[in-house]
Amino acid sequence: MELRGLTLQDLATHAGVGRPHLYRVLGGKAAASVDYLAKLATVLDVEPGALLAAKKITRRTQRLKQS
Repeated sequence: MELRGLTLQDLATHAGVGRPHLYRVLGGKAAASVDYLAKLATVLDVEPGALLAAKKITRRTQRLKQS
C-alpha cells in the first residue's frame, strides 16, 4: 500500500472489500480467500503470491517475460 501511495481505506474501496475485514487480514487476525487476495493484488499491481511473502515487499514485483 505504501509503495502505491494508498491508505487502508483506498485499498478497501478500490478492491471492493470491507475496511474492517481488510484491517483484520493485514493484522493476521482473519483469513483471506484466494479471490480476496486476487482483488488486493489487482489494485496493488502485484502477483497474488507476493501478498503471501514472509518478508516485506520493498519494490514492485517484476513479472517474468514469456517467450
